[in-house]
Amino acid sequence: MKQAHKSANSDRRARGSIVVELALVLPFLVILFITITDLGLLIREHQIVQNAAREGARFSSLPQNCISCRPVNCADCAGGCGASGCQTQAQVQTAIETHVINYMAQEGITITAGDITINQCFPISVTVGGNTITAFASQVTIAYSSALLTALFSSIGDITITGSGVFRDLYGPTCP
Repeated sequence: MKQAHKSANSDRRARGSIVVELALVLPFLVILFITITDLGLLIREHQIVQNAAREGARFSSLPQNCISCRPVNCADCAGGCGASGCQTQAQVQTAIETHVINYMAQEGITITAGDITINQCFPISVTVGGNTITAFASQVTIAYSSALLTALFSSIGDITITGSGVFRDLYGPTCP
């Protein structure tokens, strides 16, 4: 009878030590899980930002999206402000920004036009027949601020993700 009593006590102690061990290890496992999830989401968002920048640069490089080829205001359009097909520099820039914003929105990420930088006079070196010449490209850069889940446990705040895409301009040398 004494043997059965000892066995029951050791079983209770074993269960108690398991609960204590779980209480010690569980917070670390939760933080590890949240950190891994955070890193995965951060990598996904970086890929989306990078793809959106590339798509914006591709769209910006098309001949119909040349900003400097357009008049500054619609009064300079042939036929005045009501002329069909006439777009100002600001309208073309807004069209490029809207294209990038819509791309990001499809993936559930919200940005504003202020997060997008467009440079249609980005110099690139091109080798043609052994000669290196300078050509111009469209560069679109996106800065996106992402909130981290691990910010709940640390002093780490938002992280800024930057993506950049460059495509050679298809509208000729419009840059100085």
